[in-house]
Amino acid sequence: MRKAWLLGWLTYLRQVRSTSFKVLTLGLPVVVLLSAAVASIVEFGQRSTALGYVDETSTLAPVESISRRDLVLTMVPYGDREAALAGYRQGEISGFLVIPKGYYEGEPTLFFGDGQPGVRVIYALAAFMRQGMLPDQEDWVYERLEDVSEIEYIQAGTGIAVSEGPQALAYAAMPGLLAVTLVFILFTGITAMGSAAVAEKDQRLLETVLSSMSEGEFLVGKVCAIVGVTLTQLGVWFLGGLLALVVLSANAETAWWSIPLPPTPFVWALLSGVPYILLCAMLAACAGIAAGDTRQAQQLAGLLAVVCLSPIWMLPAVLVEPDGAIALALTVLPLTGPVVALFRMTVTEVPAWQLALCLVGVTASLVAATLVTARVLRISVLLQGQSVLSRDTWRMALAEMRTG
Repeated sequence: MRKAWLLGWLTYLRQVRSTSFKVLTLGLPVVVLLSAAVASIVEFGQRSTALGYVDETSTLAPVESISRRDLVLTMVPYGDREAALAGYRQGEISGFLVIPKGYYEGEPTLFFGDGQPGVRVIYALAAFMRQGMLPDQEDWVYERLEDVSEIEYIQAGTGIAVSEGPQALAYAAMPGLLAVTLVFILFTGITAMGSAAVAEKDQRLLETVLSSMSEGEFLVGKVCAIVGVTLTQLGVWFLGGLLALVVLSANAETAWWSIPLPPTPFVWALLSGVPYILLCAMLAACAGIAAGDTRQAQQLAGLLAVVCLSPIWMLPAVLVEPDGAIALALTVLPLTGPVVALFRMTVTEVPAWQLALCLVGVTASLVAATLVTARVLRISVLLQGQSVLSRDTWRMALAEMRTG
């Protein structure tokens, strides 16, 4: 196996030094960080502003200012909408709120300004309405009115407690995020595997390499190298995502690291994700070897990547009936099972026997794909440049498999 690891290391270095790898790996985190920084500046950059209000109900108590989440909102009263509009045009205020006469009967409030107010301004305006309707109350009263029915969800099986809001959203969405991450890993790994499998063949070194190692060692080195490249890329993206979360949660009330996460999706992603990634990489290697050259290898690898993306297309049918026949069939299939199972975990509890059947299918398919790819590699060497996808080649392959 020493030769396999040496081949894998050389392939790994060749891939990570390529321009496409550097652009895709480093470019995406930079874009995410810039987006997070811009969102943070837009959301938290404004510390104070002046807004007007028109109380057409004549019932609100006067409120001079609102302080909430480091935002100071100065409230300027106006007698009617025309006066508030004049103050807005003269630059006295950056916008104004109108409380209509039918507010208590359900008529919505109106906000006039250049654009929609940010989230922090909206929460501050809601605090203004509470203080206007209930003046001279203690601060804890307003804080309690902001979230009257805060609910904490406790999972009966694990005892994990999750508060509503961002925690509940993160807890529920985590399996889906893991599924999308797995799809990204497959897409990038498969497209790289197709061309990497025929690199030695394009350089006319395949016969020389196979003279010093077996087909199995060659495949192990290639597949492990591409999987390592993919995991390196994922690690860089993960660190970029963590930095983006740190930027976004700098002024948030709930820190992202305090949010509990469900353990089952992580365990399943680890148990099924490793053989699943190896299976798809082995199939991509088989397609690349059968294609014979880099261009056709990339085309076949692209078709295989499309197949691996099929769970995304079937997602509406899976989420509508997560325990239905379509969801069960896609969970059992080796090429879709691990991803579909994670998507189903966002809305339902997947039975353990279905997960076990999926894991057995993926593992068995990996063993079968390895054996078939080794045969295709041997035939490719024997053909010496001829197409492995021809009819005569398949006859030779079937004959060798029968004799083997």
